[in-house]
Amino acid sequence: MKTKTKIGLTLGLLSLLALGGLTQSKYVRNATIEMDVTSETDPGVFLANTTATGNSGAPWTTYTIPKTGYYALQLRGGDGGTNMSAIGGKGGVVEAVYYFVKDQQIRYTLGGPGGHYESGSQNQTGGGSSHAGGGKGGNGYGDDSSSKQGSGGGGSSAVELLANGTTLLVAGGGGGGAGHGYDSYIGGVGASNVVGVSDLSNYPNATGRLLAVSIAGRRTDASADKNGLSGSLGINEWGGGGSGGGFTASHAGGQSGGRIFGIKNRPAGAGTGGHSYVNPTGFVPLTNALKTIYVAKLPTSGPNAGDFMPYSNGTNTGGGAIKAGQFRIAYLWSDATADHTAIDNIYK
Repeated sequence: MKTKTKIGLTLGLLSLLALGGLTQSKYVRNATIEMDVTSETDPGVFLANTTATGNSGAPWTTYTIPKTGYYALQLRGGDGGTNMSAIGGKGGVVEAVYYFVKDQQIRYTLGGPGGHYESGSQNQTGGGSSHAGGGKGGNGYGDDSSSKQGSGGGGSSAVELLANGTTLLVAGGGGGGAGHGYDSYIGGVGASNVVGVSDLSNYPNATGRLLAVSIAGRRTDASADKNGLSGSLGINEWGGGGSGGGFTASHAGGQSGGRIFGIKNRPAGAGTGGHSYVNPTGFVPLTNALKTIYVAKLPTSGPNAGDFMPYSNGTNTGGGAIKAGQFRIAYLWSDATADHTAIDNIYK
């Protein structure tokens, strides 16, 4: 937006006659000079959530940078699914500040939530993602086998530079809960770098990689992958949960669990949380101090918390409260100074 600012100036004596004494005086009082100052309105906060139904993730979507400057990026992975008391893990949250140039383009994909038991219907599908989807929950066995299926892991969310595909951020998905049974393990939480979080992955290391949160009951067999193990005849009745999608190779899905002739054997294992990633090139931490300065854009509490779900430090929810991935980008500041037009010489 271009604005014109009028500046009022009161000028004193401008000219005196030299030869022969004072013959003329010229005064200019309250002269008004117009100069143009280019001013751009700060872009609003952009928030994207997965709106697809089921376990689908949001496909790669392009976002064009509206103004040169520093932007806060906040990204959340999809939650792992929950099967009754077998609770899935929350998706990880990664945050960073990066410098972008006007009209530069980035793209993002958002992880879908893991399949879970809800309203009498079982869905063991892993959350979708165009970066890395979550693992599938293992099959149940025996009577009511569908309710013994493990839940799916959440899909990962990611942000890239469109021009060269450089990855900026990846938020790992949460691990899926195990099949419903006794002593079920809680799904692993996706890795995070949120300041102040008491977690194994509190900040990027030298390479920018963040470790996923592990969980007891994960698969230990040599062929372990991101899918949960399935139950089998008479011994393992409950399927394990799938792991969350992540930046690097997925962690293992959960082991199967059950009993032998009615005697407790082992609980079904949940999936681990997915790896996350923060690109260290140009990385500026989104500290609590910055969040306080820009609280109008990045509220961290209250009813207007930007609709962006903050990292919960391992607190898990299940059923209908399972969330898909989210992405928020907000312009914060710029180092550039305004350009002013030249003012014509008024001494005439």
